[in-house]
Amino acid sequence: MSETTSTGNEPRTGTEESLSNSSDDGSCATCDADADGIDARDRLPTCKDCASLQADGGLLDKPGSSFGDEVEVRLADLSAFQRDILWILHHDGALHGLGIKSALQEYYREEVNHGRLYPNLDDLCEMDLLEKGTRDQRTNEYELTDDAEYLLEVRRSFTDSGEVLH
Repeated sequence: MSETTSTGNEPRTGTEESLSNSSDDGSCATCDADADGIDARDRLPTCKDCASLQADGGLLDKPGSSFGDEVEVRLADLSAFQRDILWILHHDGALHGLGIKSALQEYYREEVNHGRLYPNLDDLCEMDLLEKGTRDQRTNEYELTDDAEYLLEVRRSFTDSGEVLH
């Protein structure tokens, strides 16, 4: 008779915690609201709202946000070009369109045309991530909104420490 060795899955030796959405999970470890489940990463109770903050850029649903409950904006949903615009304004402060264009061209080491820049600036304004003001009668100036600053702060905290701000 030959002996056989089993391969594959080992029997579980520990018990697993339930990941149910029951209300007996306690309070959210972040905001003290009723927890909807357990965070898979840190195994702490979390509510649906706090769980929606994504590590890939952060979901903008902070209290007092101008977006309200029905609109969600994440840095991860923006194009790299749009994120670069936000980072430039974060570092340089308010700039006119040609100043943003110049900074992008320096970073990309290639021409950035108006047909690419201004529609993206308009989109960021529509998402309430940029405010468009006037520097003089002919020149618009763009600056970050508080919501954009918040998204960049969340992203920076994640890339610097691997932890997501809530």
